[in-house]
Amino acid sequence: MIIGMHRSGTSLTSCICQDLGVNIGKNLIGANSSNPAGHFENIEFMTFHEKLLKHAGGNWNNIPSQDDLHKSFDDNICEAKSIINKNKSEIWGWKDPRSTLFFDKYIQLLENPMLLICFRNSYNVAKSLYNRDKISIKDGLKLANIYDRFIIEGLNKINYSIPILYIPFEDYFIDKYKQIDMIRDFIGSQNIPNYNLVIDEYSTL
Repeated sequence: MIIGMHRSGTSLTSCICQDLGVNIGKNLIGANSSNPAGHFENIEFMTFHEKLLKHAGGNWNNIPSQDDLHKSFDDNICEAKSIINKNKSEIWGWKDPRSTLFFDKYIQLLENPMLLICFRNSYNVAKSLYNRDKISIKDGLKLANIYDRFIIEGLNKINYSIPILYIPFEDYFIDKYKQIDMIRDFIGSQNIPNYNLVIDEYSTL
């Protein structure tokens, strides 16, 4: 699973994982002005997470309580299992920032799960949200802190019991070779990395 707050590098990380041989899905959200190189986001998982959020009384930027979200997941666990079975392959995964809110529940359903956690300076996340959605800096910071709290609490619940890689967004633009190699080693890919991916296209987001 590739998780992290919106605008924190999950799309870029997913692009790299796909290039390294991870099956991240066939039906992906395409490019637009806010992600000119693409989102690399599995529509089926995203739609399911939107359903869970609505069922719990919220949406991606109006986050219900963790208890309400977990109840929503449990109420729809058969659909979660179905989506997993439909998408899984030998080396596979998915990206959707909303997964951040449910990753500790998913881990119970997956074989040999691995977690890639993307993070970014919260103020830069808030600025990016303002540029994309006109969400105020104050609200953007609050939202980033909520997603960060879900990550910390989720990791505590699973007792850090699976392989985890932390991926700072800013480091992509300091040493992209090191970042790509780090991801390649973590997932155990034998592919030759393409260091000329679309990394720079995400630098201004």
